[in-house]
Amino acid sequence: MQELTLIHFSLCLLMSGVIWMVQIVHYPSFKFIDKKSFHLFSAFHVKSISFIVLPLMLCELATATLLTIKQPDIAFIINLVLLIFIWMITFFISMPLHKKLGSKRDDQSIDKLILSNWARTVFWTARSILLFVIIISKME
Repeated sequence: MQELTLIHFSLCLLMSGVIWMVQIVHYPSFKFIDKKSFHLFSAFHVKSISFIVLPLMLCELATATLLTIKQPDIAFIINLVLLIFIWMITFFISMPLHKKLGSKRDDQSIDKLILSNWARTVFWTARSILLFVIIISKME
């Protein structure tokens, strides 16, 4: 159980780092891509970022689910619920905005993407802190 918790925590930390970089650097940089080549940039972004985050997110979901099943205490349940919120934001807000941006640059959609991504950033950060607290409490 301890190993699974550490693996899950590591995945969460990786995704927290990725999401902060995306939030602070990558998404705001969308506004600096010229309109003519934006669709090419957008396709590159979606393909490249998916290669990085999809395996991590799937492993994170699997380990969060296993932890909650094996040890259904409130902390692991909160962790899983926050992760489900992240997935919902990803599928119902972020992905449709990326699809829209795949055809043309739209500053309003970029702004919505940046704004909605704050929720994922906060949830991943909160989960990292929660998992750190879980690990520390198990050491005592």
